[in-house]
Amino acid sequence: MTSTVESVVQMIVAEPLVMGLGNLEVRSSGSGLLLEDPAEAILYAVRLCGGPVTDASIIRLVEYWAAVRREYPGRRCIAVFAAEQMSTRYRDVLAAITGAVPLLVLEMSSADGAPRFTRLSLP
Repeated sequence: MTSTVESVVQMIVAEPLVMGLGNLEVRSSGSGLLLEDPAEAILYAVRLCGGPVTDASIIRLVEYWAAVRREYPGRRCIAVFAAEQMSTRYRDVLAAITGAVPLLVLEMSSADGAPRFTRLSLP
């Protein structure tokens, strides 16, 4: 992917539909990206990983999701992890996490400079 994570975040902020998660609104875009589906009252705590997934990137995802849950108690919150390069090892780790954390995993790629997101099935 030729775009930096920051430029992908800017594209998502400008057009949240690019993620393929529905008609979402941007709540914040700091260290993570917080999106909301106002019709369903669902929050999406999004972390992007440009490059290979690391242990630290998964920990940051879970920490961000937990912080959003603390900030919005009682709200449904789904963690979203979008990464360019994910080994089988990390897919297995993320699959194990889904027992405790509602999680969507997306593969990021680029076509004509625009980000593309494909939902991955976890083992």
